[in-house]
Amino acid sequence: MEVDKVILRAVLSTLAAIAGLILFMILTLTFVFPSTMMKITYDLGMDSASVSNAKRAYSRTQDEYYIAFATEVAIGADDDEEIAECGDLFIADEQFSEYCAARTAELGDVEGTYEQYVYGQVSVAKYRLGDKTGAVETAFAGIGESFPKN
Repeated sequence: MEVDKVILRAVLSTLAAIAGLILFMILTLTFVFPSTMMKITYDLGMDSASVSNAKRAYSRTQDEYYIAFATEVAIGADDDEEIAECGDLFIADEQFSEYCAARTAELGDVEGTYEQYVYGQVSVAKYRLGDKTGAVETAFAGIGESFPKN
Protein backbone atom coordinates (compact mmCIF):
# COMPACT_ATOMS: atom_id res chain seq x y z
CA MET A 1 0.00 0.00 0.00
CA GLU A 2 2.91 2.33 0.74
CA VAL A 3 4.23 1.90 -2.81
CA ASP A 4 0.90 3.07 -4.28
CA LYS A 5 1.08 6.32 -2.28
CA VAL A 6 4.63 6.97 -3.49
CA ILE A 7 3.59 6.40 -7.12
CA LEU A 8 0.48 8.56 -6.70
CA ARG A 9 2.56 11.39 -5.18
CA ALA A 10 5.07 11.15 -8.01
CA VAL A 11 2.32 11.27 -10.64
CA LEU A 12 0.53 14.19 -8.98
CA SER A 13 3.73 16.19 -8.47
CA THR A 14 4.71 15.61 -12.11
CA LEU A 15 1.28 16.79 -13.32
CA ALA A 16 1.49 19.84 -11.03
CA ALA A 17 4.95 20.67 -12.38
CA ILE A 18 3.72 20.36 -15.97
CA ALA A 19 0.71 22.59 -15.24
CA GLY A 20 2.98 25.14 -13.57
CA LEU A 21 5.34 25.19 -16.52
CA ILE A 22 2.48 25.64 -18.97
CA LEU A 23 1.08 28.53 -16.90
CA PHE A 24 4.55 30.09 -16.67
CA MET A 25 5.00 29.75 -20.44
CA ILE A 26 1.64 31.37 -21.19
CA LEU A 27 2.31 34.28 -18.84
CA THR A 28 5.79 34.77 -20.26
CA LEU A 29 4.45 34.79 -23.81
CA THR A 30 1.76 37.26 -22.81
CA PHE A 31 4.25 39.77 -21.43
CA VAL A 32 7.09 39.20 -23.90
CA PHE A 33 5.11 38.75 -27.14
CA PRO A 34 1.75 40.53 -26.74
CA SER A 35 1.16 40.82 -30.49
CA THR A 36 1.48 37.05 -30.92
CA MET A 37 -0.76 36.39 -27.93
CA MET A 38 -3.24 38.91 -29.34
CA LYS A 39 -3.68 36.73 -32.42
CA ILE A 40 -3.74 33.46 -30.50
CA THR A 41 -6.33 34.65 -27.99
CA TYR A 42 -8.46 36.12 -30.78
CA ASP A 43 -8.37 32.82 -32.66
CA LEU A 44 -9.44 31.05 -29.47
CA GLY A 45 -12.41 33.40 -29.07
CA MET A 46 -11.01 35.15 -26.01
CA ASP A 47 -11.99 38.69 -27.02
CA SER A 48 -11.19 40.49 -23.76
CA ALA A 49 -7.74 38.89 -23.55
CA SER A 50 -7.15 39.73 -27.20
CA VAL A 51 -8.07 43.39 -26.61
CA SER A 52 -5.79 43.52 -23.57
CA ASN A 53 -2.87 42.07 -25.52
CA ALA A 54 -3.51 44.42 -28.45
CA LYS A 55 -3.46 47.43 -26.12
CA ARG A 56 -0.21 46.19 -24.59
CA ALA A 57 1.29 45.74 -28.08
CA TYR A 58 0.14 49.24 -29.04
CA SER A 59 1.68 50.80 -25.93
CA ARG A 60 5.01 49.16 -26.79
CA THR A 61 5.15 49.84 -30.52
CA GLN A 62 2.75 52.77 -31.13
CA ASP A 63 1.66 50.91 -34.29
CA GLU A 64 -1.91 51.96 -35.09
CA TYR A 65 -2.75 48.47 -36.36
CA TYR A 66 -2.86 47.12 -32.80
CA ILE A 67 -5.17 49.77 -31.39
CA ALA A 68 -7.39 49.49 -34.48
CA PHE A 69 -7.52 45.73 -33.92
CA ALA A 70 -8.41 46.25 -30.25
CA THR A 71 -11.15 48.71 -31.19
CA GLU A 72 -12.66 46.40 -33.81
CA VAL A 73 -12.62 43.38 -31.48
CA ALA A 74 -14.22 45.45 -28.71
CA ILE A 75 -16.92 46.59 -31.16
CA GLY A 76 -17.54 42.98 -32.16
CA ALA A 77 -17.81 41.96 -28.51
CA ASP A 78 -20.15 44.90 -27.69
CA ASP A 79 -17.91 45.94 -24.79
CA ASP A 80 -18.74 49.62 -24.43
CA GLU A 81 -15.98 50.38 -21.91
CA GLU A 82 -13.30 48.90 -24.16
CA ILE A 83 -14.81 50.55 -27.26
CA ALA A 84 -14.64 53.95 -25.56
CA GLU A 85 -11.12 53.43 -24.20
CA CYS A 86 -9.59 51.87 -27.31
CA GLY A 87 -11.51 54.16 -29.63
CA ASP A 88 -10.22 57.26 -27.88
CA LEU A 89 -6.66 55.95 -28.15
CA PHE A 90 -7.21 55.08 -31.81
CA ILE A 91 -8.71 58.46 -32.68
CA ALA A 92 -5.87 60.26 -30.87
CA ASP A 93 -3.21 58.33 -32.83
CA GLU A 94 -1.25 60.43 -35.32
CA GLN A 95 -1.81 57.91 -38.13
CA PHE A 96 -5.58 57.63 -37.54
CA SER A 97 -6.70 59.49 -40.67
CA GLU A 98 -4.22 57.68 -42.92
CA TYR A 99 -5.17 54.28 -41.49
CA CYS A 100 -8.88 55.04 -41.95
CA ALA A 101 -8.34 56.17 -45.55
CA ALA A 102 -6.48 52.94 -46.31
CA ARG A 103 -9.23 50.83 -44.68
CA THR A 104 -11.93 52.71 -46.60
CA ALA A 105 -10.07 52.00 -49.84
CA GLU A 106 -9.78 48.30 -48.88
CA LEU A 107 -13.49 48.05 -48.17
CA GLY A 108 -14.34 49.31 -51.63
CA ASP A 109 -17.86 50.35 -52.52
CA VAL A 110 -19.59 50.89 -49.16
CA GLU A 111 -21.68 53.73 -47.82
CA GLY A 112 -19.69 56.02 -45.55
CA THR A 113 -16.07 55.80 -44.51
CA TYR A 114 -14.21 53.71 -41.98
CA GLU A 115 -13.46 56.90 -40.05
CA GLN A 116 -17.19 57.65 -39.75
CA TYR A 117 -17.74 54.10 -38.53
CA VAL A 118 -15.12 54.42 -35.77
CA TYR A 119 -16.35 57.82 -34.62
CA GLY A 120 -19.93 56.55 -34.64
CA GLN A 121 -19.16 53.41 -32.64
CA VAL A 122 -17.11 55.32 -30.05
CA SER A 123 -19.82 57.98 -29.71
CA VAL A 124 -22.56 55.38 -29.23
CA ALA A 125 -20.46 53.46 -26.70
CA LYS A 126 -19.86 56.63 -24.66
CA TYR A 127 -23.57 57.45 -24.82
CA ARG A 128 -24.52 53.97 -23.57
CA LEU A 129 -22.02 54.36 -20.72
CA GLY A 130 -23.79 57.56 -19.66
CA ASP A 131 -21.12 59.97 -20.89
CA LYS A 132 -23.47 62.06 -23.02
CA THR A 133 -21.13 65.05 -23.18
CA GLY A 134 -18.23 62.86 -24.29
CA ALA A 135 -20.46 61.20 -26.87
CA VAL A 136 -21.49 64.53 -28.36
CA GLU A 137 -17.91 65.85 -28.35
CA THR A 138 -16.64 62.72 -30.09
CA ALA A 139 -19.43 62.89 -32.66
CA PHE A 140 -18.75 66.54 -33.46
CA ALA A 141 -15.00 65.88 -33.60
CA GLY A 142 -15.77 63.31 -36.28
CA ILE A 143 -18.02 65.44 -38.42
CA GLY A 144 -15.96 68.64 -38.28
CA GLU A 145 -17.53 71.75 -39.74
CA SER A 146 -20.41 70.10 -41.56
CA PHE A 147 -22.29 66.83 -41.75
CA PRO A 148 -20.63 64.46 -44.20
CA LYS A 149 -22.56 62.22 -46.57
CA ASN A 150 -24.12 59.25 -44.70
